Amino acid sequence: MGGRAFGGDLRRPSLDPVHHAPDLRAGRPARLDRLRAQEPLPFCLRAHDVQRDRIHAAVHLPAEVAGLERRLRPRLHSRGDRVFGRTKGDAVPVFPSQEWLTEYVDLINGSKEYEEAASSWEGDLSYVFEREPDKKVPDDVWVWIDLWHGKCRDAKFGVAQEEGEKARFIIRAPYSRWKEVIRKELDPIKGMMQGKLKLKGDLPTIVRYVKAANELVNIAGSVPTKFVDES
Repeated sequence: MGGRAFGGDLRRPSLDPVHHAPDLRAGRPARLDRLRAQEPLPFCLRAHDVQRDRIHAAVHLPAEVAGLERRLRPRLHSRGDRVFGRTKGDAVPVFPSQEWLTEYVDLINGSKEYEEAASSWEGDLSYVFEREPDKKVPDDVWVWIDLWHGKCRDAKFGVAQEEGEKARFIIRAPYSRWKEVIRKELDPIKGMMQGKLKLKGDLPTIVRYVKAANELVNIAGSVPTKFVDES
């Protein structure tokens, strides 16, 4: 009896657990469901299992968003191409002109360097491009710009002398001298001190904002320019 019982135990199936290789794919659908529901996942799962799904969802924009981007693209300003509000096929603006001033203002308002240098500047300014008939500038040209805390709030080309003289600062010089400034052949602060550029206003204030003044010159030199006497 004892032997049969012992033998019967030997033939009985083993009660020890049997270990099978885990199915690594079994939990994947559930994890993806949690991703779609925007539930937080353990980092290891996000990094290895669902990163491709997340990237795939991010790069496929809805059709209406893609359409909006296409409509706005022509309005975007390309600093590297110096386009700023116009296409490459447009004519280069002539200096002095309203078109040139528009480009200049766009560049001022897009300049982080000028914004930082003139962050506390308050005051309008008139440029006077004095007449040189032999250079195709038969009359004085007055340009008024309103500079405020690193931005140009407004600008007018060809204003009357009476209006331009109301500005806090007036800088005037012959047209050919302004060409030297725009081409960076003449430093504006040195030009004022040497009398090559005539300043009406407080020179120490201008000197205190010398970096901002230099940025304005750098910006002017960045405008694609065709000079009127060379056109």
